[in-house]
This record gives sequence, C-alpha cells and structure tokens, in this order.
Amino acid sequence: MTIMERALQALVLSQYRLKVFQDHRFSIKPVVLFKAAKIADSKDFVADFKEKFLLQLKTEAVPATIFVDDNDYKIWGLHFFNQENRMKKFDSEFAVLIGK
Repeated sequence: MTIMERALQALVLSQYRLKVFQDHRFSIKPVVLFKAAKIADSKDFVADFKEKFLLQLKTEAVPATIFVDDNDYKIWGLHFFNQENRMKKFDSEFAVLIGK
C-alpha cells in the first residue's frame, strides 16, 4: 500500500470513528498524525496529499449536480468508499479494533 493510500485510509477511518462516537453521544476531536523526520516534511506531505487527492477527485469521481439554485457546490461520488461494497467489512474490522 502506498503512503497516499495509507493516508486516505487513515482519514476515512478517522471520520468513521468520529461518526461512531457521535452516534453514541461522545465528543471527540479526530486527529491523524503523519510520521516524518521534520515538521516541514510533514507539512509538505499534507500539502502534496491534498493536491493529489483533489486531482484524483477531478479525474475519477462522478460529479452530480442536484441543487436547484445553480451554486458552486458539487457532490462527488467516491468509488473507493461506498456503503454497499465496504461497510460490512469496515464494521467488522472496526469492531475488532475497538475490542467488541
């Protein structure tokens, strides 16, 4: 798995944890740490990740406009994480992670 894939996996897992905690009425602040030798290296990685992720969205995601007022908002379909294909596996792996 590439470092970009690992970073994306960490972000999705972080958001999932946030939603699980919110469902149980717990308040947490999700934090994702990226290991680097220097702070500057970490900041460079985050900037590079954002750029590559947004580029991937523009090239691979399917935009859907559903707003009537024709504003600048867009909804993107993320093919790499969808409820039908991944949620059951994700739930079982997360349950193992938290010890249920």
